[in-house]
This record gives sequence, C-alpha cells and structure tokens, in this order.
Amino acid sequence: MKTSFVVVLGMLFLTTDAALASNDKPAQRGVTDFEEVPDAVVATGRELPIKSSKTELDGDDMAANELLKIANSEEESLRVAAVQVLGEMGTPRAKACLGIVLYGNSMGTVRAAAADELGNIGDGEAVYTLAIALDTERDSEVRSVINANIERALPADSTSRVASAETSSRTK
Repeated sequence: MKTSFVVVLGMLFLTTDAALASNDKPAQRGVTDFEEVPDAVVATGRELPIKSSKTELDGDDMAANELLKIANSEEESLRVAAVQVLGEMGTPRAKACLGIVLYGNSMGTVRAAAADELGNIGDGEAVYTLAIALDTERDSEVRSVINANIERALPADSTSRVASAETSSRTK
C-alpha cells in the first residue's frame, strides 16, 4: 500500500512540476489564463458584460485538486491515503477538499478518515464542517467518528451540547 501511494504521490509532483515548467511565461507560472470574452448579447437584446478573471493556483492547490481526484476514484487504500495527505497539508483548499470527501464520498471508511483529518486540524471551519456533516450523515459508524472528532476539538464544557444535538437528530 505504501509503495503504490509513494508512486502516486511522485507522479502527482512530477505532473505538477512538468505543468509549471512547460509554461512559456515564467511570470505567469501558476496562473490560469482565461481569454477575454466580448460583451454578450442575450435574447432580450440587452448587452451583459462578461468579465474574465485570473485565478492563481500554487503547487499546494494543484496537489490538493489531484488528491481530491484520487480520494474519489481510486481503490479504498489509496483514497484513505489521499485523505491523510490532505489532512497533513492543512491548507484552505485541502480543508475544503476534506469537506467535499466527507459529504460526498461513496465509501464510509473514506468519509470517516476525512472526519478524523478535519478533527486533527480542529480549527473553527473544520469543526463547523464536522457539525454540519453530523446532521446529514446516515452511516452510524461514520456519525460516531464525526461526533468523537467534534468532542475532541471542542472545549470540555461545550461537549454536552454536541451530545444533546446528536440525540435530538437521531430522534427525528
């Protein structure tokens, strides 16, 4: 398992470096270019301005995107490994990817791993993501992992509120 994960991670970084190196404009490295689009004419005859923008992507963001793809499309062990790497990254995009995995992955073990990683991060955004997921998760094992991570991340006096919220959501 570790060997295939290292190979996948190596391929990810090689792909990212190759993409950055192939860019002809060194000053534009890491920037996604969009063509300028002229004003559009809609059926009403009114012109609507369409603005284009440039979004900067750094290496961590591109790696997080690739790890999200792995977390949603590979075998279970690679999915869990990708989720663990996202948790270690801890960047805003990596946290967002963990939330996507927590809400949308088809495998309960992968969702539970995402909950663990968000619990390890433990900041306000991560706890909020876990709290929302606790309300929507149907798998009881994943719910217990989410609840344990919320309790671990919250101060001791607020854990009683989490337990009462879980009890009330189960009775609905």
